[in-house]
Amino acid sequence: MKIEKSFRLSFNLFLFFFLIIGSLIICLPEKNYSKVKAGSEKEQLIVKTIKAWPEIEKSALVSVVDELGPIGFWLEVSWPMDWDERNFQFLVNGRPALFKKGGGGFGSGFYEQDFFVYSGEPGSKSIDVIFASDKKKAQSTVKVNFNSNGGFVPLEKADKELITGPEPFKFFSWFFKDWRVLINGIEQKLENLEIFEGVHLLSCRTELRPGINLVQFSGLNYNGERKEWSLRIFYREAGKLKPGDSFSIKYECFDTKSESTHLFI
Repeated sequence: MKIEKSFRLSFNLFLFFFLIIGSLIICLPEKNYSKVKAGSEKEQLIVKTIKAWPEIEKSALVSVVDELGPIGFWLEVSWPMDWDERNFQFLVNGRPALFKKGGGGFGSGFYEQDFFVYSGEPGSKSIDVIFASDKKKAQSTVKVNFNSNGGFVPLEKADKELITGPEPFKFFSWFFKDWRVLINGIEQKLENLEIFEGVHLLSCRTELRPGINLVQFSGLNYNGERKEWSLRIFYREAGKLKPGDSFSIKYECFDTKSESTHLFI
């Protein structure tokens, strides 16, 4: 029996945006924008680190999609504890940006907090971090160039995963367009929900046949290059199996604010 460890990377992106907008994100390496400090010592609102996000080692990615660009930034921000913890706002090129809190801590008289900030389409970015409490108002600005080819990924599906009943197929797209999905060679009609500018949730329903079903999906990345992938789905109605069937099942999962790790058997 073969055991394979897989990251449910697309689920993190999915969760990231639906937590932000009160509705319903895969991770690959991208340039580390290195440590920076912004804001005067008088203000002491400091952006300690900024990186492209999501970001993991490519060797850790077990997925049908082998290349993905970042969707935004991860910022580590610190401020004096005597300012209290109150409200943050982020502007990207002067426009309010979607963001989500990550982990945090404190020490040496400072709070530290991680934030995941949606950057919008690739290009030059000026990111304003705005702090406001009853005691203090402060602002820091960092400038960085955001590079990404985007991504187009299946959600909540692993290669050869067992499906026991009809269910929609969902895909998550950022900075991609002209999507196509074929299941067993038949092109699917896609329902498109634009979650935010440049970010889409796509879904389709189809009839599956017993055994292995081939899902092919493709799209144009931000540079206009067509990328194509495929995924196999194993279907047995009501889980009625027969000797010789080979498939993947979700065995266990461990979730944190930054990643979701799943074991498939």
